[in-house]
Amino acid sequence: MTLNHLNLPVPDVAAASTFFTTFFDFTPESSKDASSLTVLRGPDGFVLVLMPLPAGAAAYPKAFHVGFGCATPAEVQAKHQQLVAAGYSAHQGPRPMRDSFVFYFQALGFLLVEVSAPTAAE
Repeated sequence: MTLNHLNLPVPDVAAASTFFTTFFDFTPESSKDASSLTVLRGPDGFVLVLMPLPAGAAAYPKAFHVGFGCATPAEVQAKHQQLVAAGYSAHQGPRPMRDSFVFYFQALGFLLVEVSAPTAAE
């Protein structure tokens, strides 16, 4: 069994769609309109559905985050450099952590994102 999609409520569907397509290679599959619901497909086939976060909804819990896996630590470093050049700042630069090379950053003012790669032989 595989996880095939995630429905992610966001404050701004259009901004979130642009973020995921620009930095993580998602491709738009369908959209009701730019603000109501967008379906994105990742390079691995994973489906990310973006829909509006209801007004007055609680914020995501502090530890909630989305994680992206890279094949190598060099890819993590390159993604970090791309995001910094675009104005995002990581909590810390990429670093070793539990058999991974990883960094976290805040995206779109509400979403914690992790980018990592394994450092141990699999």
